[in-house]
Amino acid sequence: MFYLTYTDRLGGRMGLTFNSRSKAMNFFVDQLSSTREIAMYRDTSGFHSTTQLSYLILWYSKDNCCYWSNSLKTSCQKTKSKIESKKYNF
Repeated sequence: MFYLTYTDRLGGRMGLTFNSRSKAMNFFVDQLSSTREIAMYRDTSGFHSTTQLSYLILWYSKDNCCYWSNSLKTSCQKTKSKIESKKYNF
């Protein structure tokens, strides 16, 4: 299972669950232009917070104004490289 969270342009925050990675990825890509931020997580045993880097698959923020881009400013170099490697670039 995959869990997506996103914030629309008005500030509303939503979360959706998908059974397949391809469906989650299609939704992720479709929402890029209409959201402030979006992130995809593995929704498996142990996942309880969208701040858990170990469950993060992808994230994107057009203006780099989201939890993960802010974490790049305060994390150690090892953690920064993990976060950067999961940023979606298009």
